[in-house]
Amino acid sequence: MQATSFKSLVVQIIALTVALATLQGCERDSSQSGGAEQSQNCKLLATKGMEDRKTISCSRSAATDREVCNLIRTVPEGELRKLALSNTLVTDKVLQCAAEARALEILEIADTEVSYTGLAALAGHQALNDLDIGGNDQIDDAAIDALLGIPNLRGVTVIGTGISKEVLSRLRDAGIWVLADDHHQ
Repeated sequence: MQATSFKSLVVQIIALTVALATLQGCERDSSQSGGAEQSQNCKLLATKGMEDRKTISCSRSAATDREVCNLIRTVPEGELRKLALSNTLVTDKVLQCAAEARALEILEIADTEVSYTGLAALAGHQALNDLDIGGNDQIDDAAIDALLGIPNLRGVTVIGTGISKEVLSRLRDAGIWVLADDHHQ
């Protein structure tokens, strides 16, 4: 238990350090050209034949809020469909940028430093229908309003969160498909 708490504390310290180093949050870093080629930890992908349906993939990297937000802003309006950020250093700030991507349908933010507070930025997002918040034990029942505020949310992964069975029942009652672990059943 102490090792887990220590690990969690270290991850939080790293996230806070990164957040302090990127005080501008989602604003473009003027020292970068903003092209996908400039991103150290992320890739901008397009499916052949569907070039207007783009994915930003940063999973399992040291991607930061600033890097991801800069890359989001290089994608033409209406073309970013998927944002894969699981196992990165991103925080709530990146959700403000994700909310600007009006065509975003899939958001993967498992095992990040995102909290229920940051999820509020997604309220009212019309295109978002699939959300993975698994592994974020800092997300708990307080996230219910933010999740229910995403009008077309069809599926949410909550494995490894602090969300209770009661809240999961409310999500299911709202017609949202929930992927949960034994703790949540």
